[in-house]
Amino acid sequence: GMKRINNLSKIITMKIHKIISLVALLVAGIQLSDAQQLPVFNNYFLNPFFYNPARAGTEVDGGRINLGFQKQWDRMPEGPISTYGSWDGRIKSGNMALGATIYHDRTTGQWQNTGGSLAYAYHVPLTKDKAHVLAIGLQAGVSSLSLNGFRPHDEAEVISGRSANFDLSVGINYHWKGLNVGFSVPQVLGNKVRFRSTDPTFSTSTNVQRQYIFIGSYDAK
Repeated sequence: GMKRINNLSKIITMKIHKIISLVALLVAGIQLSDAQQLPVFNNYFLNPFFYNPARAGTEVDGGRINLGFQKQWDRMPEGPISTYGSWDGRIKSGNMALGATIYHDRTTGQWQNTGGSLAYAYHVPLTKDKAHVLAIGLQAGVSSLSLNGFRPHDEAEVISGRSANFDLSVGINYHWKGLNVGFSVPQVLGNKVRFRSTDPTFSTSTNVQRQYIFIGSYDAK
């Protein structure tokens, strides 16, 4: 079977030019083989909605569209490539917001993950002047993990096939002026990944483990 690997990463970044952001991205999860279950982009501080559904509708007066492309190891023809597109916005400038995301993550030529999701967020004003707002978000989506001649850890077993899974993500976010503090849990359900072509009876399986993400940022205008 596939070996589970505990992964803990912490990313702190600062960008100075009207925006000063201190962002800590903490992802704790058990991953399949050496591949990522959740794509990690270096512009997460520009599009936090990708990792936290509660950040849908951050722009009160309009929607927001984000497109991302990331390619690593340019000299390798089958190097990692990640792409995504997302949209989020308020519903009639009210407290409710919607969002949508699609992505494709190719870790290697043998390992690819494609998915899409829809998100709903509700922004609760904590004070009459709406200076303090707490948002709660829920995201539902489907991902399709495709393996083509994948050999985990140099074992004799070769895995090929496709496994589609439904999953949920939840998140909360506190907003005050330029401050945002959020916490989200992608892949809450932790569904089993199974490949019928190599395991017709589904006797063995590996779980997609939930992950935990904390993002804090301050926008100094």
